[in-house]
Amino acid sequence: MLGGKSRSATGVSLGALALLLSVSMAAAASGRVAIVNGIPGKKVDVCINGKEVRSGLKYGKTTVRTLSNGSKSLRLRVARSGRCTGASLGGRQLAIANGTDLTIVGTKFAPDKVLLWENTQGTPGLGLVMLRHAADIGTVGFKYATPDDGQPWFDGAADDPWIKGAFGWGNRTDGTLMIWWAHQPPAQRVIAGPYQLVVEADMRHESILVGSNLGNLKFARFKVPIEQP
Repeated sequence: MLGGKSRSATGVSLGALALLLSVSMAAAASGRVAIVNGIPGKKVDVCINGKEVRSGLKYGKTTVRTLSNGSKSLRLRVARSGRCTGASLGGRQLAIANGTDLTIVGTKFAPDKVLLWENTQGTPGLGLVMLRHAADIGTVGFKYATPDDGQPWFDGAADDPWIKGAFGWGNRTDGTLMIWWAHQPPAQRVIAGPYQLVVEADMRHESILVGSNLGNLKFARFKVPIEQP
């Protein structure tokens, strides 16, 4: 009797394990996309394959989605009643595979109206600080200060100018306090920020400069776990 029960229990266990593996594999067949509205004065509807996945996303705000594998058509549209019926503000084709991790920003002016970056994993136990330039104002520079000291993002007496689409990153220990701002080299006047960031371990902290002129610049900020969803 014990032998029979043992074989039966083993059979059930293997069946359950197979089911769990199947579910896990299905869950892993996906990627993460973070979509930012960087278009001043516009609320946008985010449409993927013609389906509205976020309605009325405000300027400077972010929506994070998990998408199944395969080719996807992303379209940003002016927010309006109905589903994906507003005027198009730009789009991109997305190739989603296991572990895909994208940051996407809609901006006002061509030719790069919809910017896309592919992300990689950070260092376990540290926080990843990510800066991106997605504003339509020409070149910019980024600086940070700590409570005890201040230094440019790049070493040297002056910042290297960043063009639209440029990005930079750094790993920092948990609890590090940073104050960030943007300027236009060689001028040092603050044009966006400052803001305070407290680094969290195993998180990617995104700070994206968006806007079309000095009057509407802002940092779009969000954080996501470094591990894939």
